[in-house]
Amino acid sequence: MGEVFQALDAETGRLVAIKVLHDANDRDRFEQEARALSELYHPAIVRPVAYGATSGGAPYLAMEWLEGEDLASLLRRRRLGADEAIRLTCRIASALGEAHSRGLIHRDIKPANLFIERDDVSQARLLDFGIARFQGQARLTRTNAPLGTPGYMAPEQARGDPELTPAMDIFSLGCVLFEVLAGRPAFEGQHMMAILAKLIFMEAPPLEASRPDLAPELASLVARMLAKEPASRPQDGMALLVELTALEALLAPGMAQERTPVPVPPPGSLTEHEQRMVSVVMMGPGKPGGQDAEAWTLPPEVWRIAQEAGGNQERLADGSITVTFGGPGIVKDQVTLASRFALALRGHDPEVPIALATGRGATRKDSALGEALERAAQRIALHDAHGPGPFPVAIDSTTAALLDPRFEWREGTQGPELWGERDQPGTARTLLGKPTPYVGRDIELRMFEQAFDTCVEEPSAQVFLVTAPAGMGKSRLAREFINFIRGRAPEAAIWQGRADSSRAGSSLHLLGHALRGALGLHGSTSLEVQREKLRARFGGPQAPPDTLRLCEFLGELVGVPFLEPSSPQLAAARQDPQLMAEQLQRTFEEFLLAECATRPVVLIFDDLHWGDAASLRFVDQALQQARLRPVFVLGLARPEVHSRFPRLWSRHSPQEIRLRSLSARASQRLVRSVLGEALTEPELERLVARSEGNAFYLEELIRAVAEGQSALPDTVVGMVQSRLAALEPDARRVLRAASVYGEVFWRSATVALLGGMRTNQALDWLLLLVQREVLVRRPESRFPGEEEFSFRHALLREGAYALLTEEDRVLGHRLAGEWLEQHGEGDALALAEHFEKGKELERAAWLYVRAVDRAAEADDSEAILFCTERGLHCCNSHGEQRGALLSLKASVHVARAQYTEAIALSSEALDLLPAGSRRWYMTFHHLLPAVAFTQPAAFMDCARRFLDVPPNPEARVEYIRAGSWLFAMLEVTGAKDIAHSLYLRIQQESTHLDPNDSSAWAYVWGCNASHWHLAENAPWRCMQSNAEAVHRYERSELWRQRIIVGAHQGKALTDLGDSAGAEAVLRENLQVAERRGEAMPLTYARTYLARNQAIALPVDRLGEAEELARAAIAGENQSLLGPAHGALATIALRRGELEAAEAEARTACEWVKPFPTYSWDLVALRARILLSMGRVQEALSLSEETLRQFEHIGMTGQGEIDLRLAVAEAREAAGQSEAAREMLQLTLPRLRVRMEDIPSAEARARYLTQVRAHARLLELAREKLGREAVRAEGLEIAD
Repeated sequence: MGEVFQALDAETGRLVAIKVLHDANDRDRFEQEARALSELYHPAIVRPVAYGATSGGAPYLAMEWLEGEDLASLLRRRRLGADEAIRLTCRIASALGEAHSRGLIHRDIKPANLFIERDDVSQARLLDFGIARFQGQARLTRTNAPLGTPGYMAPEQARGDPELTPAMDIFSLGCVLFEVLAGRPAFEGQHMMAILAKLIFMEAPPLEASRPDLAPELASLVARMLAKEPASRPQDGMALLVELTALEALLAPGMAQERTPVPVPPPGSLTEHEQRMVSVVMMGPGKPGGQDAEAWTLPPEVWRIAQEAGGNQERLADGSITVTFGGPGIVKDQVTLASRFALALRGHDPEVPIALATGRGATRKDSALGEALERAAQRIALHDAHGPGPFPVAIDSTTAALLDPRFEWREGTQGPELWGERDQPGTARTLLGKPTPYVGRDIELRMFEQAFDTCVEEPSAQVFLVTAPAGMGKSRLAREFINFIRGRAPEAAIWQGRADSSRAGSSLHLLGHALRGALGLHGSTSLEVQREKLRARFGGPQAPPDTLRLCEFLGELVGVPFLEPSSPQLAAARQDPQLMAEQLQRTFEEFLLAECATRPVVLIFDDLHWGDAASLRFVDQALQQARLRPVFVLGLARPEVHSRFPRLWSRHSPQEIRLRSLSARASQRLVRSVLGEALTEPELERLVARSEGNAFYLEELIRAVAEGQSALPDTVVGMVQSRLAALEPDARRVLRAASVYGEVFWRSATVALLGGMRTNQALDWLLLLVQREVLVRRPESRFPGEEEFSFRHALLREGAYALLTEEDRVLGHRLAGEWLEQHGEGDALALAEHFEKGKELERAAWLYVRAVDRAAEADDSEAILFCTERGLHCCNSHGEQRGALLSLKASVHVARAQYTEAIALSSEALDLLPAGSRRWYMTFHHLLPAVAFTQPAAFMDCARRFLDVPPNPEARVEYIRAGSWLFAMLEVTGAKDIAHSLYLRIQQESTHLDPNDSSAWAYVWGCNASHWHLAENAPWRCMQSNAEAVHRYERSELWRQRIIVGAHQGKALTDLGDSAGAEAVLRENLQVAERRGEAMPLTYARTYLARNQAIALPVDRLGEAEELARAAIAGENQSLLGPAHGALATIALRRGELEAAEAEARTACEWVKPFPTYSWDLVALRARILLSMGRVQEALSLSEETLRQFEHIGMTGQGEIDLRLAVAEAREAAGQSEAAREMLQLTLPRLRVRMEDIPSAEARARYLTQVRAHARLLELAREKLGREAVRAEGLEIAD
């Protein structure tokens, strides 16, 4: 309308704002603003200074100059607190009270017209009275120009109502208050027409949905300010100010104790509102028929079409018209009627753009979902951009998909266009009233029957996968196959598991469901009864230990945990997720093999596309063991199963059957078997054609024919909505509540969402819906005492769920989560998803933590990542929940050797978790190896952080586990003092351990072994400690750790000279590692067996040692590359291949540089090779430099004697005989100290004679120092 300039008032010397008008058409409005301001005196209204005209005749208005910014700019910078929002609204309400008392309506309240001085909302000013009007004043706005700003207009403004009331400003201020509090506008959109229509047809979203933390009184006041009816709002600014002042006092901190106690409201229930398909016809602004758009209304013959279809007409302030079509009925019928109405409009005046769109809308006050309004408005805007008509009716893709074939439409440049309707006969549509026979799948069924006979007669595992879209008859095919099995092999065990969309991805839920049926466990009984049934199934308390272990781990798998397990394996597994995963896998394999040893076992998994990776992996591993057993696996899934599980059971070559559409002949047989000869041949052919060979579609169409409905639905959504819309309102409400739980639900669970509906009343509806074949009553229930139901088909559940409004969906999931939690639902992922959808994000985040813990027990890395991402989405950015989730996510990256990611995640987690807590130390267990392998310079800082915090009592076991790994790394890197301090603390903490906690004590004994080896010159006690650790790890079935420590035990035996004992231990260790198949432990097993063989076996038998060493190198474990290359160097040296030996030894020395205490024997080996090659000076420099490093560190270890011997030999070869003698004299006492740790004479003799370095040392000492010197140290062995 004009420009604003800053100027200086010559009389007062103050800055002023001068608004200059340039458009002569707006002169009346400009004068209106000047007049309005001249009559208002209020501190919250900008003050006028002068009014006049420039020398060029342009009107100007001078006002006081304000320093600050408008509210829109402020909100882009920061959010306002609730107290600021109330102060701001009070200030503006007071200003409006002044204006309203003088009969002035502002009509353009919005954030851009509220000016904030000095960032203080209590100094807000109301600006721009350019479109303000006095009540009763003639209209100044030009024809078809909206009054105000879309998104902040009152509904009566959006309609263009001529009557003005102060309630208009109250609605607009309510929009501002909502936006300030919620952080988003109450009404928004991309197109003005859509926003205007939303203001009329749609309710404002409830404030409490966005801000549940706000006082209910404040949310209630905002809702009344945004009421559609003006009479329901505070009547003017002063009335609003009175309410705001009272609210401000009520919410003041000092008044908290004075408030009248308000009873806590019930948790709520689902409303009567539901979502339905809504069609919207929009007619753009214009002057149809040459009439003024304000006076123009729909011609009677056109409007009659809308009225007969139940259309709701509104004319918008911009001159456009919107008509909505919705309500109960078949969606295709609705689209048909809306299309006819749109075509009638086009026939009346083809020059005006018309659009038709279909989307979901709520039944509440005929409000339509905004997406349909937006799409229709967008199509109008595209027509406007293309200039004048004539125009076809622009439609959206949803409408096009639902159009009956009689309508003529085609794809235009901007989208689908409707051009007309052809005359075609109608077709009856009804509901199915009776069951259907099985038709059309004879070939597939015969394939199953033949494969089953082969599986039994020539025992071999058979794997089938049936894929097809929803409704094609997968489950029915499985039922017919089960009937065949029961007739052919009644002794066969049939285990059926069904995945549930509400638990999709929840680790082991699919396999657990199948095993519960196999074990005869019913949710209708208590956990204790189920435990007793499990015990009885496996022989009771007196059963052998292995059987008890199997029983108790099966309890873990099926959700019936034993509170006080008798097996130490289960006690250990509950402390270690990796171990739990291994034990559960082993348990399932053992149970399956035992069962199929006596009878065929058939596993049927339905809805695999909603399954979980852990269940499928367990089955895959078990099939590997049972490939020559009578096991038949049948999976049923939608095609998307391949994108979810790309290599499903691929190594077992599953036979996939992709169900094709039912043939026309099979479809006709089905129709005739139900409806008889009631249909003519042409009707039958049309019915079959419409079904497209989909069994569920066909059944629904038969139901439609039987009920005599007037039209046929075209899509699944349309059919489901049509079917549900025919039910009573209470029946639909019951179904909406049930759908929140998923495909399966329970009677009282449904009642929990329905508020006032009585339990018996709900049961009556459920039973009636069973009778009508919408629901199925299940014979057993997962929850004791609860009647369990399920939807007859997943699509029916999805259709009922789609009817929920967003508010009901949020409330329903929260209530469902609470009901499930109260009734003992153990699936944390299912609970988490309910609370996430119910906007209880903090609650959901902790449940996702629990779900990740469960996934870790199943070793399901994909589930861990899925749950952590969902949990991180729910939790705040600085809480303990986030720390726990980041820590668990880091564990996956460590296992995948993605150390950079693991370090970043673990580092952030440590900052968020309580120092000294269980999860804090678990995080270090991930962080320490990642840092050691990739950022060795930062390792000591990481170690100090660990050491600076004493553990909480409940974190003692996790502290010892992480601390034992840190201790080993500190010792091998030469941090003697820090390592010793940590060792003492671990010993102190171990005094508080449960003596029966084998796994925790195994870690302690592992620490002891490292301590005796590197700090105490005690090789025998090192070997014994390793043996004890192996025993305890094995007892706890911590196989990864058992294999690693088993390798160290074998190494200790090699270092003691007992190569035969080492061979036995290391050979068994390798066999265990190969059975487990895990890369890192297998590399340990190979490396140390190769090392022992390279040292002890004859030269002509070193082939296996070389193969093992090269396989270990291929494992790329950086901490083992040195010993593996050292084994190759030893082999080459013994074969006389000096060049190859030196190259391997040099490589080995490079790899062990970060681990100095493991480098000494390898440096000695390389020095010996260099001497053999005549490279004396290199050997001398290398060995003496390494010895200086050794003496600086102050550690011991087996390699020390070898290194000192290498120095002595290099000195002797270099002509430094005296220095060589000196080294020999220093070394003999060190060897004696080690020998004295060995208790038996036989073992001592073996230590001195069978270890090459020791025998050579004594030989050289006798030669250079004399036999007496050796005898004086007690190192002379009697002949």
